[in-house]
Amino acid sequence: MMKRTVLTALLLGSAGLWSTSAQALGFVSCSVSANGVAFGVYDPHSGNDLDSSGSVTFECTLIIGLLDLRTVSFEVQLDAGSSGSFTPRTLASGNDTLAYSLYADAARTTIWGDGTGGTVTNSGSFRFPALIGIGTTREETFTTYGRIFGSQFVPAGSYNDTITVTVLY
Repeated sequence: MMKRTVLTALLLGSAGLWSTSAQALGFVSCSVSANGVAFGVYDPHSGNDLDSSGSVTFECTLIIGLLDLRTVSFEVQLDAGSSGSFTPRTLASGNDTLAYSLYADAARTTIWGDGTGGTVTNSGSFRFPALIGIGTTREETFTTYGRIFGSQFVPAGSYNDTITVTVLY
């Protein structure tokens, strides 16, 4: 049974960067960071959805080489945020809320979550060469596609949500 390591970062609903790192399996050092989804100014009178994007980056560096290749497989999950729901999530300003969603695809059809309730996760793997690969870094960046739904008439204000990014590897 393979040991799984969990990393978390925050994907802020307006903007931000936060990262953490951990040593995994004694062979690689990995970290995750997130650039928040900054929607900008929302106009409910336009009737249009407001789209924006952010990103999540997972990076690993080989720190101890072996005589064989090293593969790191990973899965990136997003939690439901303060609303406790993936569909929709909510941005809040005091007691006022705006419904929005985060997607794994540019067409904004697949909700990025933790794999439950019809949501999907992003995953991948890195393959490191043997001895000569010490110090080799691999990274993968996933775009987070956000959408605030049109025609939500709420008071003016600064609306935010905090999403926890979890990487299992």
